[in-house]
Amino acid sequence: MIVKHAARKPNTRDRLVGLLAYLAGPGRFEEHTDQRIVAAWSSDVTDIEIREPSEQMGLAHEMEAPARLREMPPPAEGFVYHVPISLHPDDPRLSDEQWAYVARKTVAALGFEDCRWIAVHHGLARSADGPRDHIHLVVHRARENGTIASTWNDRYKMAAVRAELEDDPTLGLVVKTQRKVAGRGGWQHGERDRAERAGRSEVDRDRLERLVRASVGPAESEADWVRLLRGQGVLVRPRYERGGRSAVVGYSVALPPESGQTPVWFGGGNLALDLTLPAIRNRWDGHDPADALGVWSRRGSERRAGVRGSRAESVWPLAQQHLAEFERVLAVTPLSDVQAWRAIARETAEAVAGLSTRAPAREQAMLGRAGLWLSRAAEMPHGQRRGAPSPGAPAMRAACSVMTTAAISGRGGMATVAVLIEQLMRFSDAVARANAARDAAGAARMAAAAAAELRGLGASVEAGAAGPHGVGRAAILAARGSADRPGRGNAAPEAGNAGRVPKVRRDRADRDQRDR
Repeated sequence: MIVKHAARKPNTRDRLVGLLAYLAGPGRFEEHTDQRIVAAWSSDVTDIEIREPSEQMGLAHEMEAPARLREMPPPAEGFVYHVPISLHPDDPRLSDEQWAYVARKTVAALGFEDCRWIAVHHGLARSADGPRDHIHLVVHRARENGTIASTWNDRYKMAAVRAELEDDPTLGLVVKTQRKVAGRGGWQHGERDRAERAGRSEVDRDRLERLVRASVGPAESEADWVRLLRGQGVLVRPRYERGGRSAVVGYSVALPPESGQTPVWFGGGNLALDLTLPAIRNRWDGHDPADALGVWSRRGSERRAGVRGSRAESVWPLAQQHLAEFERVLAVTPLSDVQAWRAIARETAEAVAGLSTRAPAREQAMLGRAGLWLSRAAEMPHGQRRGAPSPGAPAMRAACSVMTTAAISGRGGMATVAVLIEQLMRFSDAVARANAARDAAGAARMAAAAAAELRGLGASVEAGAAGPHGVGRAAILAARGSADRPGRGNAAPEAGNAGRVPKVRRDRADRDQRDR
């Protein structure tokens, strides 16, 4: 369940009739359909046909009546309290009766029971994740007794009631957003419009998140990460500690602007909270931020020795072997270790993002979606350390280094890429199973969605590598075999590991048998 507090208008009576007209109208993107009041302070109000302008005017006057009768001056933050409440796209749609229940619970939690309020339902809102079922809660804060309801601490109160509603079995919601606090705010309509005008399917915010993750994956240090990020063509600027330039405490990134335009900057925390500078620094043990100060102070683009395409194609099997080492860690990780599985999901997302920087547009879009789903499955509960590495992090970092630098030319390279995608798909499946075993339904669905994207992409890439007459099939089998060499991390889990993830190579073995 998502809550987005609307901006409050200071020192005005608020244009309540204008807000009602907007809610009853077609919306900015024709997304408002079947507009109706599903709950209100009085049961009679739900019978009002809000799409009629005369009814809108009458309803506005009725809601404003306590303030008008007493000639109450508007408070500094305005009379009107407006908050949209929406579901995650993966949640089932609610009936009008269920939405009315949500509205009444919210009004009570915020202390607005003695105010005049309505809840308006209409259409599916556009969002970065897909269409969201939603309502708008509108409250006039003037009470019948002449006092004004307080909004103090409203966000904390809203968070508490949201958690209660998400756990309410009568609603059947599956995504627990009150626990999913990795800070991804979702794009604004202007971002989507800008991308569509430029002919891009990916908004700038999502592209920047993908490139930041792709650069974090292989980085050995903070300085290395900054160099790799600039090498991707990303504009990077540091935020220094107040009062000097001796310590970097944050950063922002932007894509190079079109001619005559200015860059649009995003702070790391606006991409995702596991991409804040402190969280990124947590990825490296024994890290000293002072070591990167010189790199931060430089401007322009830098390229480290060994950036895309600069290593021989023959090193691709090393990536498979490093992923096999990572897979061995996965196979012995207890299902109950939440932090380890979130780290595994995050590190897999970084590998997927890194591979996306090497892919053509169609494949890049599929890898981008898979990486985004995995990063969301990796989001840490509030209060836990973000960015902490998994036990398999060194192996994954080495794999990412190969994936972002090795040349891809003939069928041999594409065959290896197909097998790498297959390995990453199995990791995503394992993350989904681990979350499902802990009843973390939302994270399990996201990881499963990532696995589905990778499964479809892997089949497509494998078909391309095999060629029209299957002439590349031997290269694919050889690529799979290079990841299975003895001593390279493919040991089976120890016997007696009850409650741990079973071997994640069974699907591949079945496919190999069919291919022989």
